[in-house]
Amino acid sequence: MPRKPGSKNLKEAKKKEVVKYVDGLKGVSEVVEVTLEEIDFQNDPYQFRFKANPGDLMASLKTLGQQDPVVLSGKKAPYKIVDGHRRINAFKRLGWEKIKAIIRDLNAEDASTISFIRNVKRKNLSLMEKANAIFEYYENKKKTAKDISELLGVSERQIKRYLELVKFPKFIRDAVNDDIIGMAHAKMLSKLPQEEAQKLLKQLQKGEVTLRNLLRQVKAHKPSLKILQAQDNGFRLFPFRFDKEKTPADQKKHMIDSLKQALAMLEKG
Repeated sequence: MPRKPGSKNLKEAKKKEVVKYVDGLKGVSEVVEVTLEEIDFQNDPYQFRFKANPGDLMASLKTLGQQDPVVLSGKKAPYKIVDGHRRINAFKRLGWEKIKAIIRDLNAEDASTISFIRNVKRKNLSLMEKANAIFEYYENKKKTAKDISELLGVSERQIKRYLELVKFPKFIRDAVNDDIIGMAHAKMLSKLPQEEAQKLLKQLQKGEVTLRNLLRQVKAHKPSLKILQAQDNGFRLFPFRFDKEKTPADQKKHMIDSLKQALAMLEKG
């Protein structure tokens, strides 16, 4: 029977349509279905989210189904979750028994890299979650900002901004995490004395000032002598000089107040 015109080309086209999912290190075409019982929910070293709440993902799964496989690691069940915590939790809450997955036998280094790349590049990760993930990878893997920028395909300057964000006082990080302010506002507030920065944030939360007005107030602020910087587990003192004839009265008062705060923190500690 004569072959239909173009049938060979049609078969070749179908072969080319095979989807290759990218797991963070290389393209993988083999996707399998595993039961949730085969997944280890207890051992969870690759979770970068503060909360792996399925949220509206459940509604999306009901409508569109699973679009992207999760990544698991291990030679046999139970498999560790490398990427896909939120999807797996959504499947569990929906009562679905099987999920599409890429299974690879990964060492801890490669599993961590895959999880890091896929999570940080994912758009629905919050700003603080991204910052914390980058900081953890930077600290634990002893990577440079340049290493991470090349890994993620973003500028080294942006990576340094994320690393800086993690070191801001907790009340500023909380405001970023709650979507009250962004990264630029956080940096500007970090330059203010803590009490003043907290006061501005409270006004912003109450609707007494807008982000634009907050920005104007921060820019108009005349920086005071930096002596004391509160940190999560204590404080940091900066060198300063006092001259009883040349030091202005307002600076002297600021020095006294800063030292009193430091002493109070020491006594509590």
